[in-house]
Amino acid sequence: MDKGFTLVEIAVTLAVLSLIIGIGAPPMMDMMQNARIRSMATQMVSALQIGKSVAIRNNTTTVVFLNSDNSWTVEAPQGTVVNKGTIASVSGIVRAPTGNVVAFNSLGSTPNSVSINITGQAPCRQDGGDITCLRVEVLAGGAIHACDPSNAGGDHACSL
Repeated sequence: MDKGFTLVEIAVTLAVLSLIIGIGAPPMMDMMQNARIRSMATQMVSALQIGKSVAIRNNTTTVVFLNSDNSWTVEAPQGTVVNKGTIASVSGIVRAPTGNVVAFNSLGSTPNSVSINITGQAPCRQDGGDITCLRVEVLAGGAIHACDPSNAGGDHACSL
């Protein structure tokens, strides 16, 4: 009695394995890109929340600079840097527009709404693709959130 596998058994096993990988790889890539987009949006919301909370805590106006190199700074009057950090740069993830500036007054509100789109390399869901692109919105009243532009009227719908 021989022990081991025949060449036919190995070939069939490899064919089935490659078929399973071929079917599962594209959804896995989309899931990874969605996670990267969500990560950048969450970090941007956190940076903006810090700027808002510093304005309220210090009863002053603060300005949050979201720089094109993915760094951010929170400045108080006279350009005093109160806090700064970096949004992790993620390959293939783009935000537009870059170089955003958001000012918060002592009540935590901002005079104008700001909208920042975060997209990936593949088409977004609202353009017929499979990727869930996000938008970070700062509303005039000071509300800050990440939303899904393709989700009109849903739980995570955008306001702007």
